[in-house]
Amino acid sequence: RAILEEKGKLSKNARFSPKRIKWTPIIIILCLLATFIFAMIFGNALGKKAANSQSTTPSDNLDSNIVPPTADKVAPQDKLNAYFADMTGADPEKSLSEQTASARDRGNALLIELKNEAGEIIYSSDKAAELGFAHADNLTLSRLTNHFEYYRDFAVAHFKSNFSAELDKEKALLLQTNEILLLKEAADTAFGQIIIEFDSSINKDNLIYYQTYLLNLKLACPTTPIGIKLQHGFLNSSDNASSISGLLNIADFFVLDLKDSDANGIKDTLSPLIYFTERYDCVIIISDADEVTFAENIKVIEDKGIENYIVK
Repeated sequence: RAILEEKGKLSKNARFSPKRIKWTPIIIILCLLATFIFAMIFGNALGKKAANSQSTTPSDNLDSNIVPPTADKVAPQDKLNAYFADMTGADPEKSLSEQTASARDRGNALLIELKNEAGEIIYSSDKAAELGFAHADNLTLSRLTNHFEYYRDFAVAHFKSNFSAELDKEKALLLQTNEILLLKEAADTAFGQIIIEFDSSINKDNLIYYQTYLLNLKLACPTTPIGIKLQHGFLNSSDNASSISGLLNIADFFVLDLKDSDANGIKDTLSPLIYFTERYDCVIIISDADEVTFAENIKVIEDKGIENYIVK
């Protein structure tokens, strides 16, 4: 079975030295601030354009010299067959294999939800505590990391963001910064890929804010593939075509949840999306099912040229 591979007078010690500064968080925060300011400028430009063109048909393209920043694409793992491992019930006194063994035996990767149903981070860590995230106490990130390393697991993290373009700008910047620092810690220690999901509505008027978030996340985690989970309704609307491309030109892959669909439903959903599934790397979430139904679902996905899936 193939497994995906992959910090007056002063004594000498008290004197200032640039080597003693932790530069990484500072650089990340400066990058976040710079790109967020860009987003505000770009958003204001969009607003002015809309105000000046109320009597004309809106265009998806901004006639402006402002060009969004970019980040290099990072190829996601090929043929990702990940199975969900529920870590919320991990016992501090028992092996984590109780949560991961089944998923490990059935696939070549683990999917881990970074938040529980209460919206808490499923593990405790120095960074989670430092940033003030509510978190569970039955599992530590270091223990999770050691477990993955021991079994040579490839783990994919799914993170539901609280970021919204509707937030006050200072709150939005702080939240974006904190979430990205948290995800950077996760990527640097335990996870090979990250899937980000925004609950807030994305449209062409606020797109730049979500592009900025994705860009900053990629800059903070330059070697980690970053994916975005998108809703079927959003993908299937022709009004969102330019917004979808704007997101997928930054993200390394996208995820579509079809676990409530049977083979025919999966086929009907994917057929109109052929442009996006052929141009961008795609991961499909399907449900666990009996052997025959599961095989039917996989065949439909593969017939559409998609080899990467998550079973949940």
